[in-house]
Amino acid sequence: MTGARRPRSERGQASVELMGMLPLLLLFGLLGWQLLYTVDVQGATVNAARTGSRAVGVGGDGREAAMRALPERVRQGALVVVNGEEVSVKVEVPLLVTSVRTDLLTVSDSAALPATN
Repeated sequence: MTGARRPRSERGQASVELMGMLPLLLLFGLLGWQLLYTVDVQGATVNAARTGSRAVGVGGDGREAAMRALPERVRQGALVVVNGEEVSVKVEVPLLVTSVRTDLLTVSDSAALPATN
């Protein structure tokens, strides 16, 4: 076999490929974490709307009850509106990348439970 070349060593090839893919893996991890965080804030928003509506149903302050039901990390950007027996809660989801506008991602929910008088 004259003229045949021996294959070059592929030692370290996996490390080079991993370094090339690392930014993409980090991006997907960050997006996945943000998605899970958004789902968590959505669940807290649903709970706050229901809690506020229950408070209104028994004659309490629905806005205060809904705000107390929200986790402290999202209370600052929360808006609670009470309209009769219906309580609506709108929350800005904090983004993991702080250089992006926070008003781009909001979740909201409304609940209306009948009065128990």
